Amino acid sequence: MLKKFILAALVAAPMMLSAQSAVKFGMVNPAEIFQVMPETATAQNTLKAASDKYQQQGKALQDELQKKSQELDELEKAKAAQATIEAKAKEAQDL
Repeated sequence: MLKKFILAALVAAPMMLSAQSAVKFGMVNPAEIFQVMPETATAQNTLKAASDKYQQQGKALQDELQKKSQELDELEKAKAAQATIEAKAKEAQDL
């Protein structure tokens, strides 16, 4: 019985040692991998083109908003001036 146990241990020992040495760990740098890929440049160019397009649209909307705001301010000033003129005209009629 002891001989079978020793024999089994001798047979199993090299298997256990080889199984332990088969496990390997490594470090991967995904940024470096993405930088080397040819699709990265294409994706960056596409992203830049889309970004530029949306920035131009945003700038156009911002300019339009500012223009409309100035027009509104001018209309409010004109309306205030008209109200002042009407008030003075009514005051002159009351005299």
